[in-house]
Amino acid sequence: MAVLLTKRRGTPALDRKKLQRRAQGLLRELEQGERELSLLLCDDVEIHQLNKAYRGKDRPTDVLSFAQHEGEDAHLNPEILGDVVISLETAQRQAQA
Repeated sequence: MAVLLTKRRGTPALDRKKLQRRAQGLLRELEQGERELSLLLCDDVEIHQLNKAYRGKDRPTDVLSFAQHEGEDAHLNPEILGDVVISLETAQRQAQA
């Protein structure tokens, strides 16, 4: 099982190893322990660009997910769950609210 974690420069500090362990634990709980998940931690600027490009929404959001088990090519890599993009700026604002 792999949790691939990418954190962009300029985003708030966090314990990467702890986050990876928690994500791996969540995958085990969901009986997806043999699957791969990619996490991208970014800022509002980057998630805004992705939200506009992939969803046509011209604003930042908190989380975007891109499942690999959907569409006509879903069978190509069954071990890969997909990608999750999290804006740490938005998450921090939401946590404070």
